[in-house]
Amino acid sequence: MSGRPRTVLLALLLAAACASEPSRPAARPAAEQSGDRGARSVDGRPVPTTKTMPAAASPVESPTPQARQAPAPADGGPQAEADAGAPAVPSENRERGTTPSPATAEAWAPRLLEAIKADDPSGVLDVFFPAAAFDIVKAMADPARYHRRLVAWYEEDLHIEHDRFPDVADLSFDRFQMGRCTWQERGSEGNRIPYWSCRHNFLHARSTTGRRRAFEIRVMINWGQSWHITHLGPIRR
Repeated sequence: MSGRPRTVLLALLLAAACASEPSRPAARPAAEQSGDRGARSVDGRPVPTTKTMPAAASPVESPTPQARQAPAPADGGPQAEADAGAPAVPSENRERGTTPSPATAEAWAPRLLEAIKADDPSGVLDVFFPAAAFDIVKAMADPARYHRRLVAWYEEDLHIEHDRFPDVADLSFDRFQMGRCTWQERGSEGNRIPYWSCRHNFLHARSTTGRRRAFEIRVMINWGQSWHITHLGPIRR
């Protein structure tokens, strides 16, 4: 074979070899290559990846406002007994039952007559409704102040009763008469707890000459089984 045909044959072989090789894809930018690094298929081709969107920020929940605690009732209710130093409210001043026995009033009535005769209320101040219990019973801003006023009226009324009969010094105790008693529900007389109220009670006495005398006890109320005076004379306002 001559040199020219051999040269032509080599050129044809080279051309055929070049045509049989697959063309290589053009190189991608570096930024794109770095972004596609990851999982690849079996044949080595990169698997398309799904771009992850940033999660939406969770809405910040505003703190739920705490329910405002309701203020205690102005009158205090039965909780008043829980105050430090306050006496416990007896069952007779919680629920209506039978009217307490007049025994306690019958016990102090002779002492009350002696105080009237002597024109000295100091010995029967315990007969008046006690201050500690009064603070619980009455629904007012300053029950202690009103209690002091009632005590002052009680003393004034005792002096008036002393002057009512000229033969007062000769009187002797006869009997005690209970008046008309009514159950006072809470709030009926400015009271935060209920009680029994007895009006127009009488202390009966006799003189040495046989004359009958009667001293009215205008209002008594109960604290438990005990009866106490709140108004000896007319109710003042």
